[in-house]
Amino acid sequence: MRNAGWLVIAVVAACGGGGGDGDDDGDGTGDGDGDGATGDGATGDGGAGDGATGDGGAGDGGAGAGRILFQCDAFNGGICVMDADGSDRQTINATGFAPHDAGGGAIYFHTSTYRVSRRSSGGNVQDLGDGAFARPHPDGRILFQCMGLNGGLCAMASDGGQRTTIKATGRSPDADASNRILFHSDDYHVWRRDPGGGENDLGAGAFPRWTGDGRIVFQCTGLDGGLCRMDADGDNRETLSATGRYPDDDGGGRLVFHSESYQVSTRSTSGQITPLGAGANAIWW
Repeated sequence: MRNAGWLVIAVVAACGGGGGDGDDDGDGTGDGDGDGATGDGATGDGGAGDGATGDGGAGDGGAGAGRILFQCDAFNGGICVMDADGSDRQTINATGFAPHDAGGGAIYFHTSTYRVSRRSSGGNVQDLGDGAFARPHPDGRILFQCMGLNGGLCAMASDGGQRTTIKATGRSPDADASNRILFHSDDYHVWRRDPGGGENDLGAGAFPRWTGDGRIVFQCTGLDGGLCRMDADGDNRETLSATGRYPDDDGGGRLVFHSESYQVSTRSTSGQITPLGAGANAIWW
């Protein structure tokens, strides 16, 4: 476990190994530095069951609610939500790693054994098969990392059927409306794959995400973190913060991310950073 920061990312899977940051295999789980899931440990390692439990508790917000969806604990997982200022923190599911909005109040996440799951707005959890870091595909399917430890870019139908491999390698994918897919490689480079299959190496980094204005926000380096932003072609690369992991843009330039100590934080458009409490692998919801 080279870097606990990676762990949280559940991304461990993303990293390639097992845990977010220190796992080196990026599964979202652990601590390594995995590739795909390297985030920081928020990755799905945790041990807790597999997230298929639905805890039902709090009402779900859903896209556009202006809340933050995140992994409750960097190492033990769990799916939580809170308001943008850190208030009204609630646990939605007792287990699970690297949550993502699935639309309509539903959530995708992966379990400690790297199984993609979908939690409905009512709390029902459905196992969709092997994989990690799932999110909506622009054509209505699910885009995800094929395997928690070995990576790969895959897509499947909303019920988990019709699984197809887009690419045998790659971790923690994200697609825009035109189906340009961002991902990072096992050596921590950000890549953009275009609809026709052409690929472009955009430079060092991990966990890239599209922003509302068509740029890319990403973790500056796979192992050492930092928050960076660049144009879709890799130009105009800038460092927004020397520290931080697994950034997500709210569509207007405000970021949510987690720190090396697994604190969910926001960064305003003016650069002000506000810690919101323990957690990892946070996204706007």
